[in-house]
Amino acid sequence: MTTPESFTMPIDTLDPTTDFPMNSLRNKERTVVEDNTDWKSLLNQESLSLELTDKQLLEMCPYLPESSLLELNLSGNQLFLNESTMHTFGMHLCQSKVTHLDISDCDIEDHSILTLYIQQSTVKSLKVSGDLVRGQLETLTSFWCADLDLIVNVDVLTSGLQHLRHLSLYFDTCQSDERLEDKLISQFLNALQASRLESLVLSGLVPRYNLYQHRDWLCSIVCIPGLLQLDLSHNALQSSVSRFPSGFGDLQELCLIDNHLTDRNIRCLKEKLLDSGANILDMSQNQIHTLDLTIIL
Repeated sequence: MTTPESFTMPIDTLDPTTDFPMNSLRNKERTVVEDNTDWKSLLNQESLSLELTDKQLLEMCPYLPESSLLELNLSGNQLFLNESTMHTFGMHLCQSKVTHLDISDCDIEDHSILTLYIQQSTVKSLKVSGDLVRGQLETLTSFWCADLDLIVNVDVLTSGLQHLRHLSLYFDTCQSDERLEDKLISQFLNALQASRLESLVLSGLVPRYNLYQHRDWLCSIVCIPGLLQLDLSHNALQSSVSRFPSGFGDLQELCLIDNHLTDRNIRCLKEKLLDSGANILDMSQNQIHTLDLTIIL
């Protein structure tokens, strides 16, 4: 599973209260927390990506409320957020100014506890892994999730979509025997069409749920009103890209990394792009022989 580095809004265009600054958090050098760290001094900055232990996380918590932090990245540490730790962290998070939180590889024992504190906090952009609980999306504008079981979580996800402006879902691209039933596909697609999303990532959805016979419906997502960015990487779209409607709606950026596209598929997309306002088409890692991998119109 990969998360394309290129498919992100430029950091200087982001609203820190609504958008998830993927560039700043992902590319920011991690600060290694040493023993006897001066937490007050360390947290006196707006953005931090920390390398720390479970014990050090608890040591940091009391200093969060008075910190200057707006963006906090705790991924890469494989922290275990059990019930006790989640209460301690959540209680102090609620008193902080943090608006963007990345705990995407943390082992969260109870997502309902996380949700309780997220709802009371200033966090508007959240990165996690695993399942959802009802209400988890209600106070967010940006949500990033890996390894989400869409079959189990489709009800919670679709009920919370109305609150989001940015949704990124990354699925394991290993082919699975699990399939989304037609009614779940329709439920998900209808919720997307009715949403107010400005950016959407559905990476690896087709192989994860064996949707090779349903690839065409993904193409209809292109014309969601108001959608500016769309990433359909790792979905084996192949010739299904011919189903993309000409004009591409309001879309400005389209990412199609690793979709088994041929030169013929690329020519088809170029023709459709001529009538669109899309300015970037990322088609790297496809089966093409031309050098024109990125088109800027």
